[in-house]
Amino acid sequence: VAAESDPARFLRAVDNYDPEAAAKLMALYWEKRVEIFGQDRAFLPMTLCGALRDDLDTAFAFQNRFRILPQDNHGRTVLCVDRT
Repeated sequence: VAAESDPARFLRAVDNYDPEAAAKLMALYWEKRVEIFGQDRAFLPMTLCGALRDDLDTAFAFQNRFRILPQDNHGRTVLCVDRT
């Protein structure tokens, strides 16, 4: 959980490093994880051995909604979310 919810990542993702907005974004991130993976697996690592294990339907649904794009200029992974 700590590796996937580094507060600095959420601060960089909001305008003006607003801590309140970053906290809301972090909460939304974990709410969506619980919604997608359920309480039992939402807090496991986002790997085929963690949250995606034993559930190919969830893995494929995850794969179809999210796309990993090339890294940005700072070497960070970019994730594109299809909200349709």
